[in-house]
Amino acid sequence: MQVRSIAVWALPFVLAADLVQGAEPFKNRPSVRAELSAAKIRSYAAQIDKLVARDLAEAGHKPNAMTSDATFLRRAYLTIVGRIPTPEETTTFLDSEGDLKRRDLIDQLLDSSGYTSRMFNWWSDILRVRSRLSNNISGAPYIHFISKSIADNKPYDQVVRELLVASGPNHEADNGATGYYARDRGMPEDNM
Repeated sequence: MQVRSIAVWALPFVLAADLVQGAEPFKNRPSVRAELSAAKIRSYAAQIDKLVARDLAEAGHKPNAMTSDATFLRRAYLTIVGRIPTPEETTTFLDSEGDLKRRDLIDQLLDSSGYTSRMFNWWSDILRVRSRLSNNISGAPYIHFISKSIADNKPYDQVVRELLVASGPNHEADNGATGYYARDRGMPEDNM
């Protein structure tokens, strides 16, 4: 099993506090990544399960029964890649017998172009991406920066850092992070 590296997600106000000191020290800060073994992931999952079970018991509730494979399949596809599975994908999954088929499906979907596309759409909404930025500047480099960051599984803190300290010409293909500031330039509450 390939264990993904996960980024430590920083809160925006923490990042803003770092920028008060100026962009240069922030620019050179290394990205924070934690490599987790399969055993460590299972340990964390077990701890979360215990907390959920405790809270349910305290509230006088019983946990829901395990969902069926068909329901799990549909939910996984909708959540991870934003679509329902094809008839062929459904048959393949439902006919498989392995104990780890759910985990394997999640890994498969996370490694798919569908996941990249879904995450791009989600981040594009959050970052207010559009094809033309202020002053009729092309938004293509900004769009490419976001898409490539997702496809490369770039850590969140690194993406935020690159967006916040971006400088230089907006139109350069390898300088797409500047689109973050060019998107709403001149708004009374920039980047809100």
